[in-house]
Amino acid sequence: MRLAPELTSAQIAFGRMLGGALLVALWAKAHGQPLAIRSGRLMAYGLVAAAHFLLYIAALRLTSIAHVLVLVNLSPVFVAVLSRPVLGETLPRSRYLGIILALAGVAAMVGFEPMPSLSRLAGDALALLSGLAYAGYSLAGRRERQHYPLYTYAAGVYFAAALALAPVALHSPPGIREMAVSAWPLFLLALIPTAIGHTLYNAALRRIPAVSANLVATQEVSLGVLFGMMWLAEIPPPAAILGGLMSLAGVALVLRRGQ
Repeated sequence: MRLAPELTSAQIAFGRMLGGALLVALWAKAHGQPLAIRSGRLMAYGLVAAAHFLLYIAALRLTSIAHVLVLVNLSPVFVAVLSRPVLGETLPRSRYLGIILALAGVAAMVGFEPMPSLSRLAGDALALLSGLAYAGYSLAGRRERQHYPLYTYAAGVYFAAALALAPVALHSPPGIREMAVSAWPLFLLALIPTAIGHTLYNAALRRIPAVSANLVATQEVSLGVLFGMMWLAEIPPPAAILGGLMSLAGVALVLRRGQ
């Protein structure tokens, strides 16, 4: 997303979702799974996904990455609260300690900064709304696991998200230069975190409770720190390392077997 500054937030989100939809649709066809782009339920879930991605990208342009990561990754709290009325799934009370520990670890890893400006406060609000939309996206993927094959579901939701974003993204179409500069980053966004990453996430939602899948997904922060150490020689401060260990311990508590 940072490699496509010439595009608006809506254009980046649209390109990512449309590319992801096309890639997963090809995979669905290769595996004999039908496409269901006219499904009313998938269109509704696509609106939720579109809101998540658009708000997330917009927040990154207004506030710090640290704040966006912390606030978006509050989504496990929303999922835990909503899982019972929406899915009829509950976690043992003992595992809520794991949720608290994991989220505290994420906060410790990225830290908190003073937020004096209104634009940064607006970015924080967008990130929090993005986290709420992400929780809804997670609950939808868990709820529909028995109704659609995986690739049918993923391709349909991604396409619906792209369709919802199209009017805003194409209101002021990017020029040839902007498209040429941004083509490679958009392809990587469509392939790696969308067609591969989010489809694997939807696969996980079919096998484990939504809270567990959503909580594991917060480890994008831990992996980001690790990749920075490996490839960018960015050594995190001790607080970040401690936060990563706290977060992993929290995930282990939530995912452990038994009560």
